[in-house]
Amino acid sequence: RIHDVFHVGLLKPFRGEPPAAPPALPPTFDGRLLPEPEKVLKAQLRRGVWYVFIGWAGLP
Repeated sequence: RIHDVFHVGLLKPFRGEPPAAPPALPPTFDGRLLPEPEKVLKAQLRRGVWYVFIGWAGLP
């Protein structure tokens, strides 16, 4: 597990124009990211059951 604390000496003042609006956050549920399907890679019907392989956006 990563320890998400860092030393205050690593902070620098912000320079430049502040953004007009914060970027949109990805959809989450119970603190987990909800993956978004990008495309169907493969679909097969085997013995009356569909097996669908999905390519997810943002995942390898």
